[in-house]
Amino acid sequence: MAGDLEGMRLYVEAGGSVKKRDFFNNTALHRSASMGFTAITGYLLESGAEVDAVANDGWTPLHLACRWGRVGAIKALVQAGADVNKTTKDGRIPAELLKIEMSPRDRNETLKLLGSSPSMAGFKHAGEVGDE
Repeated sequence: MAGDLEGMRLYVEAGGSVKKRDFFNNTALHRSASMGFTAITGYLLESGAEVDAVANDGWTPLHLACRWGRVGAIKALVQAGADVNKTTKDGRIPAELLKIEMSPRDRNETLKLLGSSPSMAGFKHAGEVGDE
């Protein structure tokens, strides 16, 4: 699924705001990044969307893209200057939220983009249980 890039273009051209927020303070960029709509993510960024927009829970589009393993969106966000060290309200950075089911190749590529290493001290993927 690629999303509706043409619909987004029409919305913006008609005066729609790429910074509009929903009840949870999410933007269209949060939605496109979480769904992996890379073309829409890029278009929103080019159209002035805030790369580090923060929702009520402290999550940015990059947190969501990492959580759902959306490599194309992660690349677009990082290239646009997303803060790879921004923390959620519960203190997690995007690298800590990487989807567990990502292929090793995608995970390693993404960690490099985020400036992280799978061997960093205390690193756990979202949903993993530690040895506490």
